[in-house]
Amino acid sequence: PLITGIGRAYLDRKRDIGIIANPCHLQGLAKIVTSDFNTGAERTSLKIGFACSSGGMTGCKYCTDYTGEFSDISYSPWGAPKGSGEAFLIVRTDVGQKVVDHAIKNKLIEVTNKEPDLSEMKKFINKKRKKNFLNLLGRDLITAKYLHLNIDEFKDLLE
Repeated sequence: PLITGIGRAYLDRKRDIGIIANPCHLQGLAKIVTSDFNTGAERTSLKIGFACSSGGMTGCKYCTDYTGEFSDISYSPWGAPKGSGEAFLIVRTDVGQKVVDHAIKNKLIEVTNKEPDLSEMKKFINKKRKKNFLNLLGRDLITAKYLHLNIDEFKDLLE
């Protein structure tokens, strides 16, 4: 549906397209943008990634990106009290910084802590990444043929 929506906006001659997506969708979008296949994905001007904590889809067992590394801004309610409306943002690009600065200036968002303690989140993500790297390494070469890993380089990570 994400790529279909981008394609529809492209056919409608939209110039700038903003999307909110899971990290895996943003990885797919990045792959498409760098390919020769013309989908209109290159017109995405703002990408917001909703950080995952876990997932129920089969591909989630192999994901190593929980925070939307291919986004301009990553968003997650990680650690915020339920129903508080609070979330953490990771600004990853100049485009993302411009959007956040504009939102602050126009009082659309309020920054309460510019340096939050993310140590628990980092521990959780590193644990999930380690587990999912091991899942990836156990897959058939055909399934993971795009991935070229030297296990010695990951020895410390996997122990």
